[in-house]
Amino acid sequence: MSRSFFAHGYTICLALATLIATYSVVRPQSLMPLGRLVDLVTYKRATRFGLLVFWFWFGVHYLGR
Repeated sequence: MSRSFFAHGYTICLALATLIATYSVVRPQSLMPLGRLVDLVTYKRATRFGLLVFWFWFGVHYLGR
């Protein structure tokens, strides 16, 4: 696998995330806006800590080269 394959994959994921976020702002009754979703997910301290640990693990294993 080449680096361009992964670069294109990340670009596609970023484009999809942008489209979904835009759609959730335009039609909030059908899809929850990202800000509200983050508020619900990070409501508890244990969840915030778990997300922090996951983000650190992801960064060390996949982004740290």
